[in-house]
Amino acid sequence: MQSEKAKQRTHALAKRLELEDLSLRHEHERHILINVCKVLNDIKLPGIVAGYAPIRGEVDALKMLTALYQQGFEIALPIVRKDCENRLEFGVHHPDAELLEGYSGILEPLPERDVVLPRVLLVPLLGFNANCHRLGYGAGHYDRTLAYFKKIHHKVTTIGLAFEFQKNKDIIVEAHDQPLDYVVTEKHIYN
Repeated sequence: MQSEKAKQRTHALAKRLELEDLSLRHEHERHILINVCKVLNDIKLPGIVAGYAPIRGEVDALKMLTALYQQGFEIALPIVRKDCENRLEFGVHHPDAELLEGYSGILEPLPERDVVLPRVLLVPLLGFNANCHRLGYGAGHYDRTLAYFKKIHHKVTTIGLAFEFQKNKDIIVEAHDQPLDYVVTEKHIYN
């Protein structure tokens, strides 16, 4: 199963990197943000929205977090904690704040930023299915983090950010894989 999942990851990453037209990418991301705002309106959860700094062609959650901050939301970014079983912690973020390179070169908040528990979590992915299962890079950071939130009874709404072409009905789902509450693309809101 792992080799099949690895093949899915390689194919999905290559497909996502093919979206080189920046104006089309920005247009898709604008529609994704509109759909994220619809979800946030529907769930009416006050509190902190955490996102991520994009890598390898991911939907740009940093731009979305800035837009949400301008609408009055508090925002945060993940920090990989090797001393906490490689799960994520979330540091308070401000759009003008300095970021540093962390795990795998991904931008993270400075260590002195306050650590918070988000109420909404924007999640990157390589692929997804209509049941909101995601294909990630395989490190398990988000799966471990969501399992930890369940363990401590912390309610978080998860929203995967994707382009519609990342949908794949054949996503391999394993027992430890945590489904998302929503996956939002430029065309649809899946839940």
